[in-house]
Amino acid sequence: MTHSRQLEQERKRRLSPPLLHIFRARRNRPAATEADTTNIARPQRAPINAKDLQTQVERDVEALMNHVALDATLALDDFPYVQASILNFGIPDIASLSMQKLDSSGLERKLETALRRYEPRLVGDTLRIARDETLAPETLQLRYVIDSDLTCYPLDAAIEFVADIDAGDGAATITRR
Repeated sequence: MTHSRQLEQERKRRLSPPLLHIFRARRNRPAATEADTTNIARPQRAPINAKDLQTQVERDVEALMNHVALDATLALDDFPYVQASILNFGIPDIASLSMQKLDSSGLERKLETALRRYEPRLVGDTLRIARDETLAPETLQLRYVIDSDLTCYPLDAAIEFVADIDAGDGAATITRR
């Protein structure tokens, strides 16, 4: 096998990282001294593998699900641009709802809307959210199975994770299946 063919196969096995990856890499670098500032290199968008991408998406979805959306406290019906913007990042406030109200609140649909809006690496047409009904209501836990494809090159990669939401305080924990 030629060297150029090996390089091409390696490139195809790697995936394009999200733009946020650059900001994380920049934040995690040691602080530059004044002498270093004249020769600062721009961070590169080096390819990452599917496992690393899945880990990053898992972490970002957990962050999304642990933020309360602005429209949980303010009526944004008259402000559709704000409603669809990063100012409204998060999910509805579920800590103030009873388990019975949560069942009828359309939370699945709201979670799907938040994921489509704020996690563009998930392929919208493949996103599926299903409530896991095996948890007893007295545990005050909600469990959702989230299944989707990640936008990748050359092929989309599948991801499936479980979102456990504590109805008492609204805290969410994401684990990959």
